[in-house]
Amino acid sequence: MRIGLLTTSFPHHTTDYAGHFVLGCAQALSARGHEVEILAPDTATTPFRTCAPQGPDCSGPELRVRPVRYALQRRRQRLFYGAGVPENLRTHPQRAPGLLTFSAQLYRTAARRSQHWDAIVSHWALPCGWVASQLPRPLPHLAVCHSADLHALRMLGPLGRLLRQQLYDRAQALWFVGAPQHQAFTAGLSKRDDMGPTIHVGPMGIWPAPSIDRSVARRLAKLHPERFTALTLGRLVPIKNLARAIQTVLANEHAELVIAGTGPEAPALRRLAQGSPRIRLVGAVTGIHKQALLHGADALLLPSTVLRDGRSEGVPTVLLEALLARLPIIASPVGGIPSLLHHGHNALLVPPHDGPGWVAALAQLQHNPNAGHHLSARGHALASQHTWQRLGDRLENLLAGLVAPTNGVCGAAQQTPPVPFAPVE
Repeated sequence: MRIGLLTTSFPHHTTDYAGHFVLGCAQALSARGHEVEILAPDTATTPFRTCAPQGPDCSGPELRVRPVRYALQRRRQRLFYGAGVPENLRTHPQRAPGLLTFSAQLYRTAARRSQHWDAIVSHWALPCGWVASQLPRPLPHLAVCHSADLHALRMLGPLGRLLRQQLYDRAQALWFVGAPQHQAFTAGLSKRDDMGPTIHVGPMGIWPAPSIDRSVARRLAKLHPERFTALTLGRLVPIKNLARAIQTVLANEHAELVIAGTGPEAPALRRLAQGSPRIRLVGAVTGIHKQALLHGADALLLPSTVLRDGRSEGVPTVLLEALLARLPIIASPVGGIPSLLHHGHNALLVPPHDGPGWVAALAQLQHNPNAGHHLSARGHALASQHTWQRLGDRLENLLAGLVAPTNGVCGAAQQTPPVPFAPVE
């Protein structure tokens, strides 16, 4: 198949983690012999560069990225990437018109390029899913809906309901990262006369990374040899509630916290850490450095919260990465997280504002390593079911069921590693 992939976030280079699961989705399709062309927002300064694969090269077709320019002056293209659209708008509301100009340019580009496609995959219902549903040449369409986009639709009130209805009526398949996202999207919609779109509910996938011996990993990550090491990994934004992680570790004199990632909350988190040597902000990590942290730490902390406007998490892929690395998890039961994690079975779940509960959960893993081993063993079995090798089959089958055989659907899926991408000039 020739597949067009519409998205508002896609990695620009090997160390860019924005939209990495979109790259994984595209790589999973390319590894099965499909041609994938990605339409993603252009940026102010950073061009797309070739991204190294997470593993050996494979024989799949090369991914092609076509940047969509949405401002007359390129330097003004600062709405997407970085901390993400919601945070960028919160700190710079003057950038809001970019939503409209990007949507218009995405429509124009997709309408022109769709003449060469057999199917469309869109990431984020708004604007990409809705734009794909409005194209003049209808194509089989799989819309992947996350959390932030569904929250934005809810905030639009009646207009958001109309946009959801149009996407539901015109998409042939919908993929939701968690059960709450599925329920939020379909609430109040009029059902179609036919059976409706094919529905898939589950988190995005991950590519397995080589395991690292724990002692080697701790040396590589420069972790304290005698302290219990807690890890947070992701964007430093309010929804992650990382202040709770810092407060939890500061209350435990024998623990340390490594905060990996970048974002607008970094200065506030440094102030909260009060210069403690047991709290380290190490910036963005990728490759061997990221794997060293996942395999060398003693617990992953994800104290995500529900923001005042009702926005919550989807299912962060870092949870699957930690489970696959056999790293015990303490997380908040908010958003789509309980769709993946179950308290006492494969993780410890503590409400985000229960400070004593977080301190107690950290102490439980610290003083009872066997409990953490049991949690991580069950979690590893779950994570192995959500690699792109496995989900790629599901993704391909969803699309193959939408496209007539005469359109050139490929044969049996091959479980091969991901491939690099290159920009289209």
